Amino acid sequence: MIKTNYLYDSLVSRRSMLTWAGRSAAFAAFLSAARSLPAVAANAPTLRIWMGEDYVPAWNAYLPVMIKKVAAELGVNAQVELTPDNDTGRARRQTALESDTLPDIIHGTTADMAKYYDLGKLHPIAAEVFERMQATNGGWLDNIKPFVTASDGKVYGVPFFTRPWLVHYRQDIFDKAGIKIPPATMDDFKAAAKEVNNPGDGLFGVGMPYNQADMDGHMVAFPWLYNSSWQDEHGNLTVDTAANLEALKSYLWFFQQGLTPQDSLNWGGSGNNNAYLTGLAAIVNNTGSLFAALQRDRPDLAEVTALGPWPQALPDGKPAATTIGFCLNVAHNSANAELAGRFIERMLAVENMGPLLEAGSGQAMPVRTELTQIEYFQKDPIVGRIVRDVVPYSRPLTYPGPNNAKFGDLVSNNSPYFKDLLHRVLVDGVSPEESLKQFAAAGAELQKKYDN
Repeated sequence: MIKTNYLYDSLVSRRSMLTWAGRSAAFAAFLSAARSLPAVAANAPTLRIWMGEDYVPAWNAYLPVMIKKVAAELGVNAQVELTPDNDTGRARRQTALESDTLPDIIHGTTADMAKYYDLGKLHPIAAEVFERMQATNGGWLDNIKPFVTASDGKVYGVPFFTRPWLVHYRQDIFDKAGIKIPPATMDDFKAAAKEVNNPGDGLFGVGMPYNQADMDGHMVAFPWLYNSSWQDEHGNLTVDTAANLEALKSYLWFFQQGLTPQDSLNWGGSGNNNAYLTGLAAIVNNTGSLFAALQRDRPDLAEVTALGPWPQALPDGKPAATTIGFCLNVAHNSANAELAGRFIERMLAVENMGPLLEAGSGQAMPVRTELTQIEYFQKDPIVGRIVRDVVPYSRPLTYPGPNNAKFGDLVSNNSPYFKDLLHRVLVDGVSPEESLKQFAAAGAELQKKYDN
């Protein structure tokens, strides 16, 4: 957990902040405002705010300062903490949930917040804020509302940003082979991976994960490419179908053809990141955290990296990118719910949110129309292409259905079910058909759990 008083007191006065902020006019304007904030009265209302700690240091440095700026402008005392996305952070949030001591404002994934909503722990003020902001400055992007829509059809959170999974291609390798990328179809994708695959020289066509980690960006998305999904629009599981079997076989193909490193069977969450950073794989799929790492640690690779969504697999299909949604919520028992709602609105104002998105270095994408127009997305050729070429194909984890705990348990990044689905075929020798049936049976057991 990062305590932010020191950050605020020191960050806005450090010369390094001037250099960092000088990357855009938005940062310069923010810095000017942050250095001349009014004092907040000691008896002013206090908001407790928990925000998620990120993998990008610049994000963690900027976010608490931005919150302090908003607090000063609204005359609010803000007690803000960054909580890590690990077992410690999850345990703390779970304890607060069970003891009914959540902070006034809490930031989390849309999937996690859907569970909080189902438990009655979120305040309805979020829906009011969503509707108010829909009517201002171009409103929300067209595909954003499903990210914060519950199984009862109600909006339960205020969208904060999205984090799409991006297929990363080594442009230089494919250019040398005379292959155009990003490929237009999955057949082209497979042909490109096979063409450059050369394990003898230490290069694999792809770096596909197999373990629990990263399945939300891979096995969740593959059925979409075949005009299918793991649940329908009503939230009913649709696992054992011909289209899902085709998607499963398509994913297994990369392993069966020897196009992914053998040790990918044991990769954790950083496995395919490392495969790309070290030149072991020519194609991987990961969130903007990988591209942020490239910009920070391997700018030479960043310059020769092309990005895109998964390509369509069928003539009548569409590209797709699993996208993690993040939202802001107010606790159901907050004594300052109206104030918290106004605070969230100010956080999303372009002068505050714009520099935060820039600090994300490709890790965070806009949820509002006005934010797509900021200098960063207009002038940076790489993140600009993400907004143009990937964001329109972004789909929430639960697409086409609503957010619901049952589905989240089945397909979340930390669930074992996808790993078991692949393991049965690749290690135990079970047929894809039988493994899919067992996956469907696991889903049925989860259904019983939530029905009871």
